[in-house]
Amino acid sequence: QVLGSVTTAPLAVRELAEIDGNGTLAETLGAVPGEAWLVRPDAHIAAIIPHASPQSVAAAVSRSLRLS
Repeated sequence: QVLGSVTTAPLAVRELAEIDGNGTLAETLGAVPGEAWLVRPDAHIAAIIPHASPQSVAAAVSRSLRLS
């Protein structure tokens, strides 16, 4: 809901476990619990947000879209 207030662009939120059943991707990326990764459709990592909250993720989305 917070992200919907930032943009009307299509967004997808996924838990890493949904796409990384055996943990290989998390290990390769160095992802840790509590982080949020903002990944563009072209696979560019736009942001890594430690201790992510809905507000901090919304701020990162806004910055990546140059809305703020």
